[in-house]
Amino acid sequence: MPLLFLSCGKGFKKEDVLLEERLSANYVTKFKSLNPQVGRFEGWGTVSIISNQFWARVKISGSFSPAIHPQFIHLNGSCPTMEDDLNLDGFLDFIEAKNKIGSILLPLDGNLEAQIKGGNEFPKMRHRRPFYYYSESSDFMRMMKDLRGRDFIHNDSIVKLGHTDPLALHQRVIMIYGVPEDFFLPTTVLSFDGFPPHLSLPIACGEIGEGAISPGFIVGK
Repeated sequence: MPLLFLSCGKGFKKEDVLLEERLSANYVTKFKSLNPQVGRFEGWGTVSIISNQFWARVKISGSFSPAIHPQFIHLNGSCPTMEDDLNLDGFLDFIEAKNKIGSILLPLDGNLEAQIKGGNEFPKMRHRRPFYYYSESSDFMRMMKDLRGRDFIHNDSIVKLGHTDPLALHQRVIMIYGVPEDFFLPTTVLSFDGFPPHLSLPIACGEIGEGAISPGFIVGK
């Protein structure tokens, strides 16, 4: 199935948003490692929208970590680099990364149909096997209804789409977070919304649609 990329901007019409939600699409990303002092991580991610099913998959491998790995789709489309370590403490933290990638749009957790219902169900690496594989699906229209619903908490790092804003996955990034709790982090490493800093330290980022493998490519476990 070919990759589908829909452009959007000031001229994006409501009809185009509805069209985006009726068409099938595949998106592919490769992850770039961040914060090399905590290890090197790489992998791939795919997002498919087929017959009203939204299906996300992520495979990350690298230095073994027993940590939970929160993973989020963020609003903006360019991954940060270590040059975005603004306080020069040697760590790219969540707040510094957010300056580049924007707020959280969709947690890739155990419940894709609601932003706040699956927050404790992020993946972990298998014991003595330095990778994890995440696969989760949901009803696409129910997920979009939640993403366009009322934002009851205005001062957190998770945002909603406007009623006519497109999902526009090709303009987003997926960020992977999480290092072991006993990994030393300086007090200058900042987190968000009560998350412990070790759970919100970026380890890898992928620009959705950037560097996409040729159409018809099938990723496997």
